Amino acid sequence: MADVAAHPGSSWLIAGASLSIFAALAHLACIVGGPEWYRFFGAGEAMARAAGRGEWMPTLVTLGIAAMLLVWGAYALSGAGLLPRLPLLRTGLAVIAAIYICCARSPLSRSTS
Repeated sequence: MADVAAHPGSSWLIAGASLSIFAALAHLACIVGGPEWYRFFGAGEAMARAAGRGEWMPTLVTLGIAAMLLVWGAYALSGAGLLPRLPLLRTGLAVIAAIYICCARSPLSRSTS
């Protein structure tokens, strides 16, 4: 295991990895949970209805998002020194952080109720 002192900011990266991995697992749970889970997690009525009809698109989209979140978690763990160094680590972490910031500031992330 890597020395935390040798990797400044590693506790933040570990927290970010944990949240990304949790989000990936929540996405996978939507596939198993069905339309009600898609609605609960805010995927939208069209996605929930498509899942209810047994269409493949919601599953594929959700698997893609879950895979992306797992990769992001791996990059964070790599940055923390808990996984081997991944390609373009600094650039990858900067891009991932920018995407998370943009999503947080997006009007789509705010409640419409």
